[in-house]
Amino acid sequence: MTKALEDLNITDTVLVKRNLEHPAHRIPVIDPHGMTTYVPDQSVEETIGGSRVVERYDAPASGRPDRSCRPGRSLVRLSNGFWYDLQDGYQDGSEATYIEPI
Repeated sequence: MTKALEDLNITDTVLVKRNLEHPAHRIPVIDPHGMTTYVPDQSVEETIGGSRVVERYDAPASGRPDRSCRPGRSLVRLSNGFWYDLQDGYQDGSEATYIEPI
């Protein structure tokens, strides 16, 4: 049975994949009307490979509810050094890659 993202802990293994909808993995093409549009680059492999969770950080909410408030969130750092948000699985700050529990 596959774990849910929010249940990931240190030593768990995940699959790292490229977000093919991210601008880094798209190429420009000219449509029939002469306009440039961007489509996923078919030469880009979606799956990068497996990685292991080496750290987990559960950030508490901060601020006051009647003012600007940052909601709490949980992050994991993989052996590749990048942090991933456990709410959606995307790489924190870029969303160029995402993780799936194995």
